[in-house]
Amino acid sequence: MVHRIRLRCLPRLLLVEDLELFGRARKRFGVAEADFGHETASPELRALVEHEVARSRRLFAAAGPAIAAAPAAVRPGIRLACAVYESVLDRVEAAGYDVLGRRMGVRFWRLPLLAFGALRP
Repeated sequence: MVHRIRLRCLPRLLLVEDLELFGRARKRFGVAEADFGHETASPELRALVEHEVARSRRLFAAAGPAIAAAPAAVRPGIRLACAVYESVLDRVEAAGYDVLGRRMGVRFWRLPLLAFGALRP
C-alpha cells in the first residue's frame, strides 16, 4: 500500500522538483515575474529559456535506454511524444528563445512526419 501511495505522488513530486529547479534558474538569470508580462522576451528571459531548452534536450537524449526498456507496444507512442516536444524546442530555438507573444506549438503539417518517424524501431 505504501508503494502505491508513493507511485501516485511521484508525478506531483517531480513537478514540485522541476518547479524548484526552474525557480532557482529564474533567480540565477535575474528573471522577475513582470518579465513574463511583456510582448517580447527580455535578454534575461531569453537566456533562461535557452538554459531550459538545453536542459530539456539533455533529458530527451538520456531517455533512449528508458524507451528501449518500455514494452514494445508503447514505444512508438513514447517516441512520438518525444518527437513532438523536441519539435517544440526546435521552434523555440528558431524564435531566438522569445516565447512571449507567439505560439510555439507543433505545426499541424509536421505531425504526419513526426508520427512516421515514431514508427521506426
